[in-house]
Amino acid sequence: MLENPAPIVYKVEERKTRVQVDTSLQEDPIDAGEIFDLICDINDPEHPYSLAELNVVREDQIVVEQDDRDVVVDVKFTPTIPHCSMATLIGLAIHVKLARSLHPSAKVLVSIMPGSHNTEEAINRQLADKERVAAAMENPGVMQAVPLHPKGAANDMRQLFLLLAVLAAVSANRSSKFLVRINETNWAQIMRGEWMVEFHAPWCPACKDLQKAWHAFAEWSQELDIQVGEVDVTVNPGLSGRFLVTALPTIYHVKDGVFRQYAGPRDKNDFIAYVEDKRWRNVEPVPDYKHPNSAQMGVVAVFFKLSMAVRDLHNHLVEVKGIPSWASYSGFALVTLLLGCILGFLIVMVIDYVFPTGARAAARKQQPKKKEAEAEKKKDEEKKDNGAKNAGKKESKKNQ
Repeated sequence: MLENPAPIVYKVEERKTRVQVDTSLQEDPIDAGEIFDLICDINDPEHPYSLAELNVVREDQIVVEQDDRDVVVDVKFTPTIPHCSMATLIGLAIHVKLARSLHPSAKVLVSIMPGSHNTEEAINRQLADKERVAAAMENPGVMQAVPLHPKGAANDMRQLFLLLAVLAAVSANRSSKFLVRINETNWAQIMRGEWMVEFHAPWCPACKDLQKAWHAFAEWSQELDIQVGEVDVTVNPGLSGRFLVTALPTIYHVKDGVFRQYAGPRDKNDFIAYVEDKRWRNVEPVPDYKHPNSAQMGVVAVFFKLSMAVRDLHNHLVEVKGIPSWASYSGFALVTLLLGCILGFLIVMVIDYVFPTGARAAARKQQPKKKEAEAEKKKDEEKKDNGAKNAGKKESKKNQ
């Protein structure tokens, strides 16, 4: 689907051919007109129109600063629509074309015209990324995508779409550095701040389809002031239990310890809008009894880890040790029965001790009465002893 299906096309005046008549050895300085001549014929990635015809680049938006040593070329361009996701592609195409056409000592600056795009700061940061530009310059597909000389609208359009594909691959590979790998030892960090976390597995086809969009979304994490994480449930089974992950991929939004499960479209722009427009406010938070940080979910996490450990042991016995599957299952069944008997015995023993029945219950009831009788008997004996002592004292006084 086209980002801008009906662009406005402007009339472009025919450019005059520059003829150099000065035969002196002094180099003719570069001006904005020459820079415009170099980039005006670059075609829009979506339409068979040049950037000049769509008013994306204009001569009055180009500044060339030159002294005895340095040349700085500053090009500002205006995307056709303020939310077009191809703005980075257009900017990089301009950068590559100028880098190929100018002397290596010339410094090229490409940025979006202020106020012409919703995320101009983020895109300008990408265009200023030297590693990104260097990767594009070193990639043969990108170098073919921006020809030094115009070859026709259809060919340019095809080549620029090739550039888009290469950029998407480069972006997906680079954006992985913005992803935070969440595991069972560091997962508590998502309780602070704002996060978007994806649960996936290497064998899941839907997870593989989501990977490109998720990595592209992670590249915007700094601009959105959030953190983007991912959890491999095959490596962290306890987290899949703690978060009750029953389908893959599963995505959670976390804001200061409040968890919400994301259920919207799974595209980079939708993820960005979900965070930027605060659409998560319309989603009910996870209830307290399902909160991942609760004690009960911690118990569920332990059971998930145990189940995964049993599965891994079964696979090891069958695949490595060569034990038949039926023998492995039979062994696990016997162990389960044995553990159940032992656990049942322990439970009955504890219950019988805490809540005795029959003769033990009657004996326990008689214990307080027996203690009272013994206490009374002891008091009587003490009284008798005291009486005997007092009588003895009186007799001794009479004899004196």
